[in-house]
Formats: sequence, structure tokens, C-alpha cells
Amino acid sequence: STRNGKWAACITDSCLMEDVHLLAVASIDRRIRFYDYRRWEKVSIMPNLENTPICLTYIPTLREKRIFLVGDDCGRLSMYEFGNSLAKLIPLANTHYFHNWVTKSMYIAELDVILASSLDDSLKFIDPEKKKTRRHCVAGHNGIRDFDWCRTYKFVATCGTTRDVHLFNPYTLNIMSVLTGHNAPVQQVIADEDHNQLITMACDKTIKIWDVRTHGCIQTIVEENKFAQHDTLTALIMD
Repeated sequence: STRNGKWAACITDSCLMEDVHLLAVASIDRRIRFYDYRRWEKVSIMPNLENTPICLTYIPTLREKRIFLVGDDCGRLSMYEFGNSLAKLIPLANTHYFHNWVTKSMYIAELDVILASSLDDSLKFIDPEKKKTRRHCVAGHNGIRDFDWCRTYKFVATCGTTRDVHLFNPYTLNIMSVLTGHNAPVQQVIADEDHNQLITMACDKTIKIWDVRTHGCIQTIVEENKFAQHDTLTALIMD
């Protein structure tokens, strides 16, 4: 999977599957590779996918099944089940929900829905059993890059090609609040519920921390280092 110590194809997403000790890695060569991260050995590969995988999601317990979701560059969200062997994935559904890239998917147990977003600016609540869209809304970002679910305060935070972050009521789909302050498109948002905060990152290397109770910005962090090629931050992870 590597060439001269480097990946032969650009990586689009990765997904940690802790209960089975696997790391799934998607790339633009239309493949998904699974590694045992305890030994860093490749366990299996999904080759020759119809479209390029863009986002990966693992749901360890959904209807007593291990479910693996793959969103692609043609607006499809595919659902697989792990069989008796972790090296085998059983196709369950391959549904065309969007008109552009699927940027993220997530299972929300409190709502019993699979929430998925796209660059076509739509946010869809999908029934995990029937594989049908229960409800959907347009986020107003001209394309959603990322979202996160806040269980404590019951809202979905979205961001995209605009400079604002929108907080949606998942039941009415109304916008509860708009967080403004970034000077560039916001590409990632993370809910830190332990500290009642949202963390957002824009493509100008600015990170903002927001108080979800007041919806005010409480800290701004600017990355001063210069990076080769694109000079931007591409991933934000909270541990």
C-alpha cells in the first residue's frame, strides 16, 4: 500500500474501530484498507469500489450488528455489516442520498438516526432500519464540510464554505444560533461537552473555542507556523 515509504494514493479519511482493533483507511484509488493497529499489519482490503470513498464511519452496535458506513464522491452512502470474519464485509445498502460529496456520517443513538452531510449543503436524518430519509434541511453554508452532535444541549453544529457555524435543533430543524467571528471558511467543528464548549477550525489556521451556553467566543488560537505547499491545517482532533 505504500511506495518508497509513502502512500501511493492520497488518503481521504480514516476510522478507528477500537473494539476490533482495526484502523480503516480510505484513499482516492477507490480502495479501503484495514489494518490491525496493534501490529500495523494489513488485514484486508476493499478494492475497486465504484466511486471514491470520502468519509468512513464505524458503528460498533447498531441493531446488534457491527456496521460500517462509506460516503463517496457521488453522493452515495453505502452500509456494510461485518460478518463472522472481520475480513469480510456484507453489503446492506448503497443509497444515493445527495448530489455531491458525502462529507460526514454519524449514528446518533438518542435520535436513532444516521445523520449525514454533503457538499450539496444538505443535512439528512436517515432511518437506519428502512434506509430512508426521515427529514432533511439545507444548512446555509453553500456546502457542509463538517458537523457534530452535542448530546447535552441537543443541537447539531454545522460548518462549511461560509465563515459561520450554525446550531440546529434536531427536532424542528430550525437554526438555534449562528456563531460568527471567523474570517475564513470553517472546515471543522467539535463538541467538547465536558467543558460546555465548541471548537472550530477555519482554513486560515485559526481555531476558536466557544461557550455553548452563551454562544460567545472565549478564545482564539492562531497557528503562526508556515507549512509547505498549502500552508493550512487539515484536521482537528480532541482526545
